[in-house]
Amino acid sequence: MKKISLNLQKHKGFSLIEVIIACSLLSVVSLAVGDLIIQQRKAVLNLEDQLGKVEVNRIIESVLKEGNGCTNTLQGLVVNSVAANVSEIRDNVGNRILESNSTFGNIIINQMKIDNVSVATPSSSGFIDLTVPLTRVRSGGGPKDLRPVVLRLSVAVDGSRAITGCTQSGPGSVTVIETTSSTDCFCNPGETRTGCAGVQPSGYDIYAIAPNGCRGERVDRVQCFCQSP
Repeated sequence: MKKISLNLQKHKGFSLIEVIIACSLLSVVSLAVGDLIIQQRKAVLNLEDQLGKVEVNRIIESVLKEGNGCTNTLQGLVVNSVAANVSEIRDNVGNRILESNSTFGNIIINQMKIDNVSVATPSSSGFIDLTVPLTRVRSGGGPKDLRPVVLRLSVAVDGSRAITGCTQSGPGSVTVIETTSSTDCFCNPGETRTGCAGVQPSGYDIYAIAPNGCRGERVDRVQCFCQSP
């Protein structure tokens, strides 16, 4: 018994103060780790939001840039001071790619529309914005509205202000050179061709030709969208 007593005296436990200090340090570390996990989770969700938006933006841009995709999407819509709804995005051959009020993966594509119209008069050309509102559906959480995709487009309109052709736009002014029959059209020297379109196509084929023009086959008319510096 004497030996056991001596052994216990050599191995004392933690004092109350030491235990309190250790618990306090553990609490601080736990809170810091928990906060770090929360911040990392938020960063992952934000990255997923941006990746989803970038993918939708990439698809719409690529579709509208290719051949008659922009015209197939917007042809016939009337542009005025009131925003007009866009029901779907169609590609160069008229296939439906995206629809308003539908889902794309974890992204909800809300009602698309054209607004910020800058077309002065009927039978002329100008600019519009294609706005695509997006909502992200998050697993284990509620939906989150994302910043919408907005694309600036050049359009040509007829006498009733209905869109007859369009293309994606950049800086500078854009004019539309239109043929009166199914023949080639060319931009003026110093201008850059930004797109081609066909008016009232039927089994059409529209494509760019060198040096700075457009050609249409089986169409009533051909439009060259020409951008000045």
